Amino acid sequence: MENEIALQLPKLLEPYSEIGITTHMNPDPDGLSSGFALFQLLKHLFPDKPVLFAYSGVIGRVENRVLVKECAIPLTPWDRLDQSNNRGWILVDCQFPQKYHPLQRPPILEIDHHEQLDSPLAEKAQLSDIRPEYGATATIICKYCQEWNLTITPILSTALVYGIKTDTQDLFRTTLDEEYQIYFQLLKNADRTKLQRIIHAPVGIHFYRSCHQALKNSFFMGQGILFTFLEEMEYPDLPAQIAEFFSPLENARMVVAMGFWRDTLYVSLRSKDPKINGATVLKEVLKDMGQGGGHGRMAGGQIPLFLSSDEEKKSLRERVLKEFATYFGLDMEKDRLPLF
Repeated sequence: MENEIALQLPKLLEPYSEIGITTHMNPDPDGLSSGFALFQLLKHLFPDKPVLFAYSGVIGRVENRVLVKECAIPLTPWDRLDQSNNRGWILVDCQFPQKYHPLQRPPILEIDHHEQLDSPLAEKAQLSDIRPEYGATATIICKYCQEWNLTITPILSTALVYGIKTDTQDLFRTTLDEEYQIYFQLLKNADRTKLQRIIHAPVGIHFYRSCHQALKNSFFMGQGILFTFLEEMEYPDLPAQIAEFFSPLENARMVVAMGFWRDTLYVSLRSKDPKINGATVLKEVLKDMGQGGGHGRMAGGQIPLFLSSDEEKKSLRERVLKEFATYFGLDMEKDRLPLF
C-alpha cells in the first residue's frame, strides 16, 4: 500500500468504541465530500463499529445544501452529540490547529491539503497526512478509498467531483496529473443529473439583495484591491460568495468581503494576483483579532465580537481595513477610491 497512514487506519482506530469525522465550521463542498468519502471508507473497514460524520456551524450556500440532499450525506449536527462517548476523531480539510473546528482536544488523525500555519503552542494531532501539493482534500481521501479497494458509487463520485471542482476552481488550481486523472475517473462514474442539480442549484432573492448591498458598500484601496462589506447576512459563508461575485471585475486583482453573522465578523479574500498568498495575508492581518487561513488565492477568517452595537461593529470593520492598509503600505484616506 502506497500510503502508510492509510495502512495504519485499522490499528489507529481499533481502541475506540466509536469513530467520529468532522471538518471546519460552516463546511464547504471539499469538507463535505471528504468527510462523506471517509465515512464510507470507515464503515467499510469497521462494519460493526458506529461511525458518524458531524458538522458545526451552518450549511448556508444553496449549492452545499443541495449537495447534502442529492448525495444523502449522513450529517449529524455537533450540538446533538453525546460528548462523553469513547469516540476517536478524524479531522478533514481544516488547517488544524486553527480553531475553525468544534473539537475540544486534538484529533487522532488530520487529513488536509492546506498548508499548515505555524502555531508552536497548539496541541498537535496524533498523526497527520498533510499534502499541500493537492488542490483538494477530496482527492486525498479518494486515494485512501482506492488503496482500500472501496467501491466508489456514483453518488460518492458525484460528491467528490463537486468537492474537487470547487476547491481547485475547475482544476485551474492544481498542477498534478494524478489529480486530473482522479477527477475525470470520478466524473465518468458520477450521476450527471445530480451533479447538474448541485451546480445549478436555484439561488434565492436574498443573494441578489446581498449583491446590491455589497455594490453600494464597495471601494478600491490602492492598485486593484477591492473592499466590500455586508450589513446583514443570512449565513456565514456569504462573504465568500460575494468575493467570488466581484473577482472577475476588471482591475480588481484582490477582493476582500466582510460581514457580520451573529457575534462574529467573517472575512473572505479572493486574489487573481499570483504574488498574493491569501492565507499568509489574512493570518497576518487578523493575528491580533481573530484567525485567518486558506490556500493560495482563496482565504477566509473570523473575528469574534464581544459587543454587538452598531458602533462596535463599525469600529471593528475599520480596524480590519486599517490592518489591511498597513500590510500593503496604503493610506486609508488618500488611497481610497469609490467603485462608482
